[in-house]
Parts: sequence; structure tokens; C-alpha cells
Amino acid sequence: MATLVVGLPDNSRVKMKISGQKLTFEQSMMALIFDDLNLLLWSRSKRKTAKPKSLYKDLTEEKKPKDELMMFDTPEEYEEWASRRGK
Repeated sequence: MATLVVGLPDNSRVKMKISGQKLTFEQSMMALIFDDLNLLLWSRSKRKTAKPKSLYKDLTEEKKPKDELMMFDTPEEYEEWASRRGK
């Protein structure tokens, strides 16, 4: 399979998935340019607002799953879980 993937373009979904890339080179450069321009404009503004978030970081960072739904069969199981969690 690796021999077949070598012939694919760098922006193909299969090649990106195998290499662990989330963005193409062009997309990465565009996001970084956007971040730099946004930061430059923010630093030149007179307003006291929060520093702008990084688009590149948002696009490449692993999303942390929200708390999954938990089920307990008995109140004792919940109490044990809550005590381990520090509630």
C-alpha cells in the first residue's frame, strides 16, 4: 500500500492521513500568515482587548473530548466515583 501512496499528491486525503498531517503546506502557511497579520493589527490597535487566538493552533491542535456520558448502576458507584474525583 505504501508504494501506491507515494504516487499520490501531497494534498490527497489518504497521504495526509498516513503522514498524520491535518493541513496541507499551503493551508498551514495561510493560517500562519493570518495569525501574524492578526497579531500585528492587534498590537497596533489602541484598544485593550484580549490577544487574538491562533487560527493555526485551532486547526492543528487535538480536540479534547468533552466529558463522556457516565452511567452508574447504584448510588454507591456514584459516591465512589465522586470521592475519587474530589467532590
